[in-house]
Amino acid sequence: MSERAPAWKTALYAAACLGMLLGFFFNWADGSFPPADASQAAKIVLAMVAWGAGFAAITGYFLRSDIVPAVEDLPLEPGERLIHTGFANHVLNFESRGGRLAITDKRLIFVPHSVNIQRSQLSLPRSQIADMRQAAVADNWRVS
Repeated sequence: MSERAPAWKTALYAAACLGMLLGFFFNWADGSFPPADASQAAKIVLAMVAWGAGFAAITGYFLRSDIVPAVEDLPLEPGERLIHTGFANHVLNFESRGGRLAITDKRLIFVPHSVNIQRSQLSLPRSQIADMRQAAVADNWRVS
């Protein structure tokens, strides 16, 4: 299984749910909810499915693009061993920056993707990390 597969699955579910909510909201804002008949109910369901599929497709395209840093883009030092890598968010000055997180035998590295406003990389030596463990949700890691 590709390292992108768990991120794809989570992102596509989230995008589909957001799209369905937007489809519902726009129908509600348009005055189409509650539906008056079966035809109007079908229109609402179709709009929710279309919005969900659209958001999922856009998210999938984004994850496959060169915008998201690849493992090869990580600035590893000579002899540095990669332990784990995956997609992550890092909050810096009120911006939740998306990108790639890597844990090596020497440090933790975060490389943001190019859509972020703040594009500086983060590198923390392992000696500055008090705790690092895998969380139970969607293959996420918690670092403190």
